[in-house]
Amino acid sequence: MYEIAFVSNYKDLNWKDRISYKFTEDCKDHDAAVVIGNLAKLVIGRSTEFLEHKDKVDTFVKSTVKGKGMSAVVNAIKMIKPKDLTGMCDKETKKLYENYLLYKVFDVAGVPLLITGKESKSGKVTDAFDFEGVMFYAKYKKWVVVKRMAKYEHTQDPEFIGILASINDALFDKMFVYSELDYIKLDEEVKGHVKGLKRNYSNLSMALSKIGSRSDDEIAYLGYHIMKSLKYSPYSSVEHVIKVYPEMKKILKKRKKKKRK
Repeated sequence: MYEIAFVSNYKDLNWKDRISYKFTEDCKDHDAAVVIGNLAKLVIGRSTEFLEHKDKVDTFVKSTVKGKGMSAVVNAIKMIKPKDLTGMCDKETKKLYENYLLYKVFDVAGVPLLITGKESKSGKVTDAFDFEGVMFYAKYKKWVVVKRMAKYEHTQDPEFIGILASINDALFDKMFVYSELDYIKLDEEVKGHVKGLKRNYSNLSMALSKIGSRSDDEIAYLGYHIMKSLKYSPYSSVEHVIKVYPEMKKILKKRKKKKRK
């Protein structure tokens, strides 16, 4: 039996997530990809709760995205100027806000960036995981990972942001692996769309406009990897968090050492 589970219990923000998905050994990889995508969506939502001026991003996106579909995404991103972010956040947290801004543009336009859908089976997390903090556990075929952080009196918000970023790094890494897409062919397509382009919103908009009519899973794959190729992201990774909170580098390193013991 395979299992992917996520627990977040944080009284200050009223988090009470207790989720576990169980799979038989003959399950399809795409079922796992859907579970991973749905969890990634939840974790992104939790991590953005720490953005103090999140409402400014929401208001900006609501006024910028007109309509639905990739054309709405393309037109909205084309309109974004670097100075727009300056009015939403300080210089240090700019990258975290930019990630959320791009994620929100796709979300409001109804364009997928994740492999999502209805899960085939689910269960309850056992009481052994009932603690205040965050925990992610996955045992699916050769993929085995455990990420856990308990909340103590001295625990700071950046530590929550860091563990959630670490979980999403793991989720995004495996989501497309198990998507059953022809990623070799899609990667070649991404290379063609971004060839010769530098990192700016105009070029990102141009590359995304080349995706065309595809399945939702293919749109998610192409959209995410075009963004990644141009050094953009729809979520905040550990690398991004460390740049904003340098102290997290030592904390995350200590956590890795503890796991090895």
